[in-house]
Amino acid sequence: MIEQELLKKLFKQHFNEEVFDFKALKGDGSDRTVYRLTSQNHTAIGIYGKNRKENEAFISFSKTLSEQKIKVPEIYEIDLDNHIYLEEDLGDELLFTWMEKIKSSESFNTEIVAMYQNVLKVLPTIQIIAGKKINFGLCYQHIEFAHESMLWDMHYFKWNFLNLFYKDNIDNELLECDFNQLANILMQEDRNFFMYRDFQSRNIMIKNNEPYFIDYQSGRRGALQYDVASLLYDAKAKIPQEIREALLDFYISEVNKIINVNPEKFKKYFYGFVLIRIMQALGAYGFVGIVKNKPHFLNSIPFAIDNLRILQKQCSFLSDLPVLNNIIEKICAIDNWQEIVPENKELTVKIVSFSFKKNERPKDETDNGGGFVFDCRGLVNPFWEEKLKNLTGLDSDVKIFLDSKERVQNFLSHVYELIDLTVLSYQTRGYNNLMVSFGCTGGQHRSVYCAEKLAEHLKNNGVKISVQHLVLKNNL
Repeated sequence: MIEQELLKKLFKQHFNEEVFDFKALKGDGSDRTVYRLTSQNHTAIGIYGKNRKENEAFISFSKTLSEQKIKVPEIYEIDLDNHIYLEEDLGDELLFTWMEKIKSSESFNTEIVAMYQNVLKVLPTIQIIAGKKINFGLCYQHIEFAHESMLWDMHYFKWNFLNLFYKDNIDNELLECDFNQLANILMQEDRNFFMYRDFQSRNIMIKNNEPYFIDYQSGRRGALQYDVASLLYDAKAKIPQEIREALLDFYISEVNKIINVNPEKFKKYFYGFVLIRIMQALGAYGFVGIVKNKPHFLNSIPFAIDNLRILQKQCSFLSDLPVLNNIIEKICAIDNWQEIVPENKELTVKIVSFSFKKNERPKDETDNGGGFVFDCRGLVNPFWEEKLKNLTGLDSDVKIFLDSKERVQNFLSHVYELIDLTVLSYQTRGYNNLMVSFGCTGGQHRSVYCAEKLAEHLKNNGVKISVQHLVLKNNL
């Protein structure tokens, strides 16, 4: 793959050594691809992410956090035009895996509590001190965790959890009223801080017995409570409730070393943020587990439900949200979640290349009646390059030629954006088929290249991909 070769070149540029080992690391729920590159004397982590704004946010936030002496990966080299960058290798030990090794022989002991306290000592510096320096203009999803993005999280829960798992009828209008009411309540809290967004045990690494912080690229301006809620109510961490409460008090005391907060008022809003965080997490488990076809994410659902059961006793706001409260009560009453996990209906994306000048056209053999058709004739044509004339879009020389053309890459970026939106919508709605066709003059170079590039782009999106080249098929 091209990004792998580019990452190897970036590694050699920085370390002046050849890479002899190149491994893809297990991914998270995002669309980024993560690699470990190793030479004789060095290792580094290579990131390939197609979302430039996401990459820019991570790199900028890393610089700001590092300037405040917060332990984050050093960024070695950046090539944003090719969607790659090289960062420090922090090893493999997550806070979660470190903790699980200890818990296998002991319960949630003082060593684990001490590590969580170390993490919570740093969090206020990230949120408050570094938060004053963060360039919020680079936030790539939402600049602020305010009413709109709170509703987005709640709708995410509705679309990707309730719509998939919840069997009873829902009055959507009244549920929307409850969503707005919860957002209005939480909007009363101060939001002028940096909100890490996904501050949990898999985004904290342990190196030399110290916590390091990763995956903050979704950060935005928001309230202090959200991040500590994310950490303490991290579903699979299974922190005992009495320890959660002690750690919350510890965190508030650390915050009060920097700014003054009222503990009683802080806790009043805290459990509302716990609620919205659990809802967002359940939506994520449903989306990644069912829609993206990564079923191991479903294993976290029972732990999140356990947290909901605890929250029923803690969140004073629930009595003001009757429809949502009723839904939560019914969710918490379910004993066996495996019985209601829906059958996975994998989306098939059929990608076809064809010639506008020849008779055969793409045929949709499903009952959809067609799909997207992209005209590639506005792109530079390799046919007019003598050495490329008799090759096809499957050949490396043609790929290299078209990879280097800015207009071609801009065209593809717009294609990806449109198709990604449609794939997400189709997956969420449970549709089974999508067809995408690319046409050019001869059906040999540009359309073939674009079809292959889209197939490569979609390979980690939890879809089944079928590629058909009509002209090449007939010439074989």
